Amino acid sequence: MYGCLKEGNHRSSGQEGPRGRRAVRCLLSMLAVGVLVAAQGGLEAQETGREGSPRKFSWRLTNSQIVEPGETTTTEQGTMTTGYTVEAQAQGDEGAPIKKGRFRVTLNAFSPFQDRPGQEAGTWQVTGNWTLTDAEAPPEASKTRYHPSVLRGTLRAKLGFNPATHPGPVKAQVEMVTFRPGFGRQRGGGTFQGDELFTGKLTIDLQAPTFRRPTKGEMP
Repeated sequence: MYGCLKEGNHRSSGQEGPRGRRAVRCLLSMLAVGVLVAAQGGLEAQETGREGSPRKFSWRLTNSQIVEPGETTTTEQGTMTTGYTVEAQAQGDEGAPIKKGRFRVTLNAFSPFQDRPGQEAGTWQVTGNWTLTDAEAPPEASKTRYHPSVLRGTLRAKLGFNPATHPGPVKAQVEMVTFRPGFGRQRGGGTFQGDELFTGKLTIDLQAPTFRRPTKGEMP
């Protein structure tokens, strides 16, 4: 760089010839490098901004049906239902990672006879696991733990009724943590609002990948 400046000074003093031409070429090279660096920096800034921001998507769940009614038992502590499973058709909004697919959720619900830490008698603590599978997913997608055509997650809700045995409105907190080949770990959180058959709306803020692979024995 000092050489370019030195030759540029000679040229500005009125000295032409090979030395002046070398100075011009040198300065042009410096300008080209500066443009490339600035462009690369802009692209990196755009990439960071895009991947560092959450993206919100929604799916409309319709045509729900009960796949498994589950099993309800009563113990000394309370009443529990396990294995209540529902499926619904999912239609994603513009830009959703899965545009059209099948939503499936399996729920467990427990209601204590007496107040417990974090739960009052008569209320139902509902937890579950869900999947959202692309309608065009290959057959092996459902058999693979982590597949780009399948979103997986959990949900939880506190209700005044058992959704496996009684109708009513359901509002649940939804979480998604999955590993997608080529993308790494992806997280998301949101809500489901609808009824006990999971006819309603699923909304998730899908976070950018962290490019982290699961360790041995690690669960999403």
